Amino acid sequence: MGLLNSILLKLKKQKVIHSKHPGCLLEYKDFALKTSSLTIVGPLCKKDIDKLVEIAKGFGELTHLDLRDVTEILEISDNQFHGCDSLENIILPEELKRVGESAFEYCRNL
Repeated sequence: MGLLNSILLKLKKQKVIHSKHPGCLLEYKDFALKTSSLTIVGPLCKKDIDKLVEIAKGFGELTHLDLRDVTEILEISDNQFHGCDSLENIILPEELKRVGESAFEYCRNL
């Protein structure tokens, strides 16, 4: 029973969000609380990325961030994820054109 509970808890901490338009993450309240693995699908804007960084820094439980199916984000700004210690894995979109200077500096677990 212990292994089953562990698996169920892990699945409960995984979320997939289908973004309908850039800026939609700002409309969600507490969507990533108690989430360790977050997958985003669809269009995002810089403010959405800022919200993801806030979550990664603020709650400390977000360890895996999958952005491979995100559209409309062509760059990760300078210092964007700076100091997001909880992140262990991040998957970026293929269409990304630029990763800014020190974008992942002090992300000690990446």
